[in-house]
Amino acid sequence: LAFHWWRAAANLSARETRMYAEHLKKLRSTNPKLELCASLGLLNEKDLAVLKDAGLVRVHCNLEPPSGFSRRCAHHTPGRINEDHRAAKAAGLEVCSGGLFGMGETAEDRIDLAFALRELEVPSIPLNLLDPRPGTPLEHAPKLSEDHFLTTVALYRLITEAELRFAGGRLQLSEYAVREAMRIGVNSAICGSLLTTDTMGPTAEAERFMAAGYEADEVMADVLERSGGTDCEEDADALPARADASRLPSAA
Repeated sequence: LAFHWWRAAANLSARETRMYAEHLKKLRSTNPKLELCASLGLLNEKDLAVLKDAGLVRVHCNLEPPSGFSRRCAHHTPGRINEDHRAAKAAGLEVCSGGLFGMGETAEDRIDLAFALRELEVPSIPLNLLDPRPGTPLEHAPKLSEDHFLTTVALYRLITEAELRFAGGRLQLSEYAVREAMRIGVNSAICGSLLTTDTMGPTAEAERFMAAGYEADEVMADVLERSGGTDCEEDADALPARADASRLPSAA
C-alpha cells in the first residue's frame, strides 16, 4: 500500500522541497510500512535526494504518448521527462510513469510509449483516460473506446513487466471493462482524488481486486480490517482516504 501526493506544477522551489520533506518525515513516523510516492513536477537530483532522505520511495512523472499530451504541454517534453527519470534513479528512487490516453494519439503512439517505458525499466505504469471537461480545448474530444482501452492493457501486459494501475478517468469504464482489464493485466489502482477526477475509495477498490483473485498486502489488509469493509475518512494513524494508492500485486 502506498500514499501518493499529487501537485499540479512544473517544479518545486527550495522552500517547497523542504516543506514536503517535513511532511514526508511525519508520514513515515506515523506509518512506517507505508510506501511514500509523490508527483511534484520535474525535479533535479539534489531535490530528489532531499525527498528520498525524508522517506520518499517513488516519484511519478508520466512520459505520455508523443502525439497527444506533449503537443499541448510546453514544459513536460519527452526529453525533460527522461532527464527527470534518470535523476530519480540516480537518487535511488523508483519511477512511476505512464500516460493519459484519448488526447488524439494513435494506437501506434500508445505502443511506442509501452516500449519506451520498458526501456526505462519503469516498475509502475498508471493508465489514465481523458475525462473531457467543458470549457477546455478537448471538451468535445471523442473518448477512447473500451475495446481500444482493453487492447492497450493487453499490449502493455505483454510488452512490460510493470504493475499496471487504474488511474484517472477509470470511472468512465463499464463494469464489464473493469473486470476484463483486471483479468487481462491491470493489477493495481490509484485511489482518491486525482486533481480533476475522482476514483473509487480504497476499500471498495481493494475488495473489487480481491473478488477478481488478487491478494491484499499486509498494510492494505490492515486498512480493510479497520474500515469494516466501508470507505470512510481514516484517523491519523490510518490511510487518508483522498490521497492514497492501493496496491494488490499478486494474483491467487
